Amino acid sequence: VCQARCVPYKELWETWAVAIYVQEAFPDSKRIVDVASGHALLSWALLLLNDSRTAVAIDKTMPKSADKLEETMQNTWGESLSDRWDYVEAKLEAIQPSSDVLFCGVHACGILTDQVIDLAVRSSSPVVLLPCCHTTKSLSSEDALQFTQGQFDLDKFVDEKRIDRLRECGFKVAEMKIPEMFTPKNNLIIGTPPSQIPNNEGGDEREREKSKIIPIGKNINRMPGLMEVPVGDDEVSRALVQSLAGREASNNRKRPKPPSLDLSLLMKTQDQVTAEAVSRLGGEGVEAEYIGGEGV
Repeated sequence: VCQARCVPYKELWETWAVAIYVQEAFPDSKRIVDVASGHALLSWALLLLNDSRTAVAIDKTMPKSADKLEETMQNTWGESLSDRWDYVEAKLEAIQPSSDVLFCGVHACGILTDQVIDLAVRSSSPVVLLPCCHTTKSLSSEDALQFTQGQFDLDKFVDEKRIDRLRECGFKVAEMKIPEMFTPKNNLIIGTPPSQIPNNEGGDEREREKSKIIPIGKNINRMPGLMEVPVGDDEVSRALVQSLAGREASNNRKRPKPPSLDLSLLMKTQDQVTAEAVSRLGGEGVEAEYIGGEGV
């Protein structure tokens, strides 16, 4: 990582600390989704800790540091590591969650942390988050009013509401602290979904059904034209992710589509025209079809 010369030491220490907690809490997780990943160091660290894992890093902008880090990791550890890793440049709303993945993130700013919690709740997936940039935008109107009327520490108040939210959905939640010398934003939230809690430790199933939590943007993935990123640990989803991953695929998606023009010609029967002749009028890339008929 140091050889890549693109990751500040602070981010290296805090990310490795989070990776150790993730490994300890969910050693058998086989598919990692590193959300708001930046240079994606967390996903690389989790691959190093388990050689049977795969990982996908997702962020709306893929920084150049991600390319440098990928090159360094591949040169150091070989394709046996890099073949298990993908980076997709996409908005968080494009993610199609799945219960067979683990969602994680280091310092997903502000409400991004809440959106990752949404994904975990929707799919009943384990989640590990180190929040930062706390804001009242993460709060419901009722909770925001409570905050303004009292004397609360914003970071603590917001994280407590996040934890309450997960518990209301049946998650078992642990709150840990990574060393403050790495980062002052060191509160780690570890959520285990109801399906993975042994002996129903998370509470009565009827209590889980009472939850009225509505994920942020729960219908956004149904918007026409929005790219979908299926992150599940199945052959089809992994293949689709691989087709979307990487710098080249991202650049191709950003290229403007060529202009198009639909042209219909009404010809007399004595005029001879072919699809090939029409195509030559427009040059390369023009497609044409000749539909013949009596009087046409």
